[in-house]
Amino acid sequence: MLSTFYSSQHMNLQHQIAPRLPGLHVLVVDEDEASRSACIEVAQTLGHKAEGIESLHPVASTLDRIPTDIVLIDVPKRSDANLEAVAELHALFPRVSIIAMAPVKSASVALSAMHRGAADYLKKPFTVDELASA
Repeated sequence: MLSTFYSSQHMNLQHQIAPRLPGLHVLVVDEDEASRSACIEVAQTLGHKAEGIESLHPVASTLDRIPTDIVLIDVPKRSDANLEAVAELHALFPRVSIIAMAPVKSASVALSAMHRGAADYLKKPFTVDELASA
């Protein structure tokens, strides 16, 4: 997934990425540790504060404790709970931009996430540039 691309491009990371937007805080919600870590490192390379959690349970309490601008949330193909979390997060924290990460072959999942409040979506696997642009 992202880790394969990430490890091969790590040295040139700062030269490939979109312009920096200073001061954003990014929360990455993904069960896959490699994907979560790679997203965090890309966000930090862009000059953002970033942290990750592996499950949905602490998301709302984390957003209550830490001012967050962007939530990257993994939306697996067969996970209605994550889609419901997108809707709930959007309702509770309307100023937080939610970016859903969905498998490439799950266009309907990505669209469903957008209908529930996600501002954007990324098709997994995605490139560093695609993540930076989102």
